[in-house]
Amino acid sequence: MNYELLVIGNGREAIDGALAAARRAELVALVRTVGIDHGGITIDALRRAASSHSGAGPFRMSELRGAATRMAGEQWLADRAKLGSLNVDVFCGGVRFAGERTVEVIDRATEVGDRIDSSSSRQTLTARRIVLACGTRSARPSHVRFDSRRILDVESLLMLDELPRSMIVVGAGETGLDYAMLVGSLGVDVTVIDEKANVFDVYGGLMNDQRLCEMQSLDIAFRLGDEMIGVETRGDDSVAVRLASGKVFIAQTALVCVGRVGETESLNLEAAGVGVDERGRVWCDAKGGTWASHITAVGNIVGFRAASSLAG
Repeated sequence: MNYELLVIGNGREAIDGALAAARRAELVALVRTVGIDHGGITIDALRRAASSHSGAGPFRMSELRGAATRMAGEQWLADRAKLGSLNVDVFCGGVRFAGERTVEVIDRATEVGDRIDSSSSRQTLTARRIVLACGTRSARPSHVRFDSRRILDVESLLMLDELPRSMIVVGAGETGLDYAMLVGSLGVDVTVIDEKANVFDVYGGLMNDQRLCEMQSLDIAFRLGDEMIGVETRGDDSVAVRLASGKVFIAQTALVCVGRVGETESLNLEAAGVGVDERGRVWCDAKGGTWASHITAVGNIVGFRAASSLAG
């Protein structure tokens, strides 16, 4: 199947980009790598779910996850209706490049018009232009022994059944502080640790007085200018985070947020002539252009904040 534009991704950038191109009367396909019923749980969906909590008793993590999943599903139904009205074909499955302008969608479900076809295991798509919006996942440093119960990344945090009483968040980037504020708003006792010494250097350099006041209102504590050198579980079902200064912080859980890695390892980007950095993020110029002139990247798959938007 041949298209003018092929968008690969699940998030807001992918959907908005496909819609914008379709409104320009281009023949567009969107390839999603998560379930066709919803686009996955985003921090925005989690915030909305948390704000909808009545406050009658503690909010279980499974309830938060369920509410956010429902909201994401409702949003996808609305987006799918818009995509369908503009004749955007939607595919879902594993994706890999088979050539410069060709991708294979494996174990797919396909939405063409009002019809869903899942009878075929492989579909070949070609396009004149391709946009990568496939997102990232948490980096897992090799010296940290994640156990998905006490020592967590974002993905394993979301799979807990119960919210912890206390949490140490290691890493004060955007992801770390977003989740610190989320769980702090639900009554979790949060301490944030980061090697940066100045509070206005954290949150990807986007910290401001309003956001800092919000964190203070949630009683979020900071330990800045100190580097984590180890984290381990203890016999009393808690974790200990050891710092370079010799300090040790104890909490029920530790959430390690020390960067993101691109969801690119299975895409076979070499076949398309696209390069990635050591964390699997796509090398781009300031406008999101990759090493291949017909392929651009948007969102956090880009190794830096590109100064362009697909939707324009």
